[in-house]
Formats: sequence, structure tokens, C-alpha cells
Amino acid sequence: MSVRSLNTGYSALTAARVGIETASNNIANANTEGYTRQRLHLRPALPTSLTFGQIGNGVEFAEITRTRDAFLDDRVRGATASLQALQARTDLLNRAEATLGEPDFGISASLDSLWDSFEELRIDPTSRGSQVEVLHQLESLAARIRQIATEVNAVADSTRTALSARIDDVNAITGRIAHLNQAITRAGGIDGNPNNLLDRRDLAVDQLVELTGAKARLDDDGNYHISLSGLSLVLGAEAKTLTFDAATDVVTHDASGLGSLTVDLADTLNAQHALGFSAPGTPGGPLFSYNPLNPAESVAVVITDPGDLASSDADTVPYPAHNGENAMRLAELRTSLVVAGGTQSLTDLARQLVAEVGSRVAASRDSAESQADLATAARLSREQITGVSLDEEMVELMRYQQAYAAAARVITTADAALDILVNRTGLVGR
Repeated sequence: MSVRSLNTGYSALTAARVGIETASNNIANANTEGYTRQRLHLRPALPTSLTFGQIGNGVEFAEITRTRDAFLDDRVRGATASLQALQARTDLLNRAEATLGEPDFGISASLDSLWDSFEELRIDPTSRGSQVEVLHQLESLAARIRQIATEVNAVADSTRTALSARIDDVNAITGRIAHLNQAITRAGGIDGNPNNLLDRRDLAVDQLVELTGAKARLDDDGNYHISLSGLSLVLGAEAKTLTFDAATDVVTHDASGLGSLTVDLADTLNAQHALGFSAPGTPGGPLFSYNPLNPAESVAVVITDPGDLASSDADTVPYPAHNGENAMRLAELRTSLVVAGGTQSLTDLARQLVAEVGSRVAASRDSAESQADLATAARLSREQITGVSLDEEMVELMRYQQAYAAAARVITTADAALDILVNRTGLVGR
């Protein structure tokens, strides 16, 4: 037993202490967001060569590493980016569907009420009550279209506001990633095992991918390069700042379906109404007007006097007051194939718009639910690798505690042997 035994025992004691501290750190951060479980790696110290062979010199530290898997990181980030995109799309489509107010308060219901009012007018074209009802239904339909268009624009405006706030968040995160790239490089890169910095950077990258769907890759120097749609957001220690101009933004909303429906509806009703007469020599004027640049927002009823409704199809004297043929033609537009090249009715066109939105909502919702399962599975797979298991850490604590006690015993034994050698040698017989 020699001084070498003390050194060997001391190395074992130190290794056990660091093992206990590593397990304790894992337990302390079990609920810390972004924390990755750490593991102590040991290796035998270089032995000493003697005439009869080599003798060991204890243990030395290799490194303390994170239980991280780059493949699982990429899988989680890819699944999360897809999920966030689908959820955002689903949310917008749900809001768009809600603005339509179907089935009770939508365009289809307003159209049905309008057709019914024309049928009532056909029965008694001179009825002031029937004329007033038609005018009321025309105004209700126009108001409903304008309201839907306004609500769609409100959804677009709120999206722009949210996007502007998100751009600020993105810039803050990209700046943080660039700073952490620099700090990790100064600490020796990944090989230097600056585990806390690496955890903070991985968490920031996860957050950025979740916000934007950006792509992240590690270069040979251990720096993250982040790109979005081919544009670099983070390149080493440099972060690019994104800007958003609400006046020239690329965030658009597709209101073309509602706009084209408005044009077809107004033009068709106007054309049929023009074929009738409200009095001898007084053909029907336009029922609706609109601005071609934004028809859904600007559609309005032109006539203000219920008596101007052209119910008759005859321009004779005396005026055939009980001729409601043109009112009947207007009512028949409910089912007449007058739009889409003579293949659809106005009612069909309105229902198609609603059906398209509904089908997109359903498809987007189903895709989001499926992607949520994939994202959850990816996160659970990564959590099994990176997450802290308290039971496992308790086992590690007990293992290193026993190693610590054994190493202490080695030192005690070596000390006792040296005490005999130093203090008692040559004292026999005294």
C-alpha cells in the first residue's frame, strides 16, 4: 500500500462526488423547460508500468454529456412546424366559416327568403305589403353580404396584427440564438460541453421553429444555421432582423368566392328585373349596385320605392296590374341555371361557397388532428431520451453513494497502512 493507493482512492472519491452532483442536478431540473438529462462519463486513468506489468491509477473524467439525439430533434421540430401551420390554417378557416353564419343566418337563408318574397309578389303584384317585403329582403341580402365581407376583413386585420407581434418575437429569438452560438463557441463549442448553454439554445430553436416553421441545421463548428423559405435568419453569431409593413404585407385573404357570388347575384337579378315593367313605358331599373373593385363590401340596393319593382312582363296600356310574370321569373332564379356557363343556379353557387369553406375546414381540422398525434409521438420519443426520470436518478444516487463510501474506505485503508509504515517501522522491541 503506497501513496498511489491514496491517489487512486481520491480519484474514485472525486468521481463518485461528481456523479452524485450530476444526478442531483438532474433531479433539481426535472421540471425545467428545455433541460436535457446529463450523464457522467468516466474512463480509467493511465496506468503505471512496472517490471511485472501495469498497475492502475484510478479513474478520471471523460465528460459530462447531454442525452441528446439530433435525429429526434429534427423529427420533433419538423412535426411541430407542420402542426403549427395546420393549426393556424384551421383557426383562420374556422373563423371564416363562422362569419358565413350558415345555415340559419347565412347567404343561403337570405336568398331563400328573397325567392319566397318574389313568389308572394307574383301572386298579387299590386300588394303593397308584398312589394315592401321584397324590398326588405333585397336590403337584408345586401346587408348580410356586406357584413360577411367586413368580418372577413376583420379576420385579415387581426391576422396582420398577430403577425406583426410574432415578427417581434421571432427577431428576439433569432438574436438570442445568435448570441448563444457565440457563447458556445467561446466555451469550446459542443466538444466543450457547455450543457446549460446548449440546452438554452436548443429550447430557443424549438421555439423559433414552432413560430415560423424555419429549418435548423448544425454546422461543423457546432453553430446553428436557421433559414426560412431559403432566407437566413441566423448565421453563426449574426441574426437577420425581419420587418413587417402592414401597408404592403403579403398576408392576404381570399374573398374572391364571395366577390364573384355578389357579382353573379347582382348582375343576374338586375338583368331579369330590367326585362319587366313597373308601369306603362317604365322598365325595371337595376336592383343592386356595387363597386367592381370590392363588390362584396359595396353591394347596395338601388331602388327605394317598393312601387318601382317591375313585376309585369307586359308594357301595355292599360297597365296589366295583376300580371306578375316577371316576379315569377325572378322567383324562378332560385333554380334556374343562369351562372357558371348555364350549369348552376344562384342558390347552387351560394351553397357551393359554403360547402367549399366547410370542406376546407374539415380537411384542415382532420390534418391538424393527425399531425398533432405525430407531433406528440415525436415529443414523447425525444422525452424518453432527454427527460429526467426521478426513479432512474435515485438509482444513480444510490450507486454513486455506495461508490463514494467504498472510495472513502480505500483512502482510510491506505492511510492506516502508511501510518504503520511510517510510524511503526523499526520500533519492534522498543
